Amino acid sequence: MAKETLDSENEDGLLKRLEEGLELLAGRGIDKQKLRERSFVTPCCTTATLSPEQAEKVFQYTHNLSHRLRQRYFGATASL
Repeated sequence: MAKETLDSENEDGLLKRLEEGLELLAGRGIDKQKLRERSFVTPCCTTATLSPEQAEKVFQYTHNLSHRLRQRYFGATASL
């Protein structure tokens, strides 16, 4: 995530875009449940070019988004 993009992003916006992407794939015939079960959230490769504070923000977003998705789709059985 480029610095400019990072400054304009938030977790809710990232979550919305991710779910829109999943819906797009599901609309093209990919099983929605399989997408949920087999997907994972990772930071972008350019994290190494960010300041430590910015990289920490990216990793926090990654952690929080993953947790929110697991809670949403797999409920109380989802663990950290």
